[in-house]
Amino acid sequence: TSDENDIDLNITVINPKSEVVLPFYFFEGGTSIEGTVNGVEVTGVGFAELLHRYEKPEIELIAPSIDWSVDLPIVWQLNNDDDGRAVFYDIDVSYDDKETYQKIAQHLEDTQFLWTATDFPQDGLYWFKITGYSIDSTLVGVVETEVSYPLTEISEQFIQEGWRLYPNPAREAFYIDVPPQIQGAITVKLINESGQPVKNIVWDKAPNQFTIETRQLVAGNYFLEISSSNYNVVQMVTVVK
Repeated sequence: TSDENDIDLNITVINPKSEVVLPFYFFEGGTSIEGTVNGVEVTGVGFAELLHRYEKPEIELIAPSIDWSVDLPIVWQLNNDDDGRAVFYDIDVSYDDKETYQKIAQHLEDTQFLWTATDFPQDGLYWFKITGYSIDSTLVGVVETEVSYPLTEISEQFIQEGWRLYPNPAREAFYIDVPPQIQGAITVKLINESGQPVKNIVWDKAPNQFTIETRQLVAGNYFLEISSSNYNVVQMVTVVK
């Protein structure tokens, strides 16, 4: 601004991700300038320094979540984006209840990642951790899943016919929404990995949702079998503690 001149300038950072690699939070970089001064068109270059401190990355995990499966991407978002502070991401997973982690991706700039998990145990329960960090690693933010997730996909039949199962994995209970086309009584069995039924429910369509309590069950994978005289669908579910 000026009390003597009519200044109308657009100042653009040439490289908006120019964080200086120093042991403190700092940005500096060149700018391009164009506009008018007293009605005369002008252009030029300049230099800018950021006048506020950066904050550590605040990351929110979007997926995995309810109904997630391994064919869907891991998704997160940065809630405090800041011009000048480039943020990179690493993804780690644990299938030994967070005793150890293995890195599955590093130095990502995007906020989603499709994991090919073919080299990992398919029957494990996985915890996910996203680490975001500045270019010099002085600013670090971490977020983890609150529960573990199986890699087993929800069956195509289960989805197409309108069933909904949540949460999976579960700590206290599974909730199952029944599609409206299902008529008459159905039998619902929860079967452990040894093939033994641990829950047996007969459901008669009132209401259109039922609950399977899991608090007394041992943590692990189970098979949910829903059947009637002419219908059968099976879905793997997981109980965690």
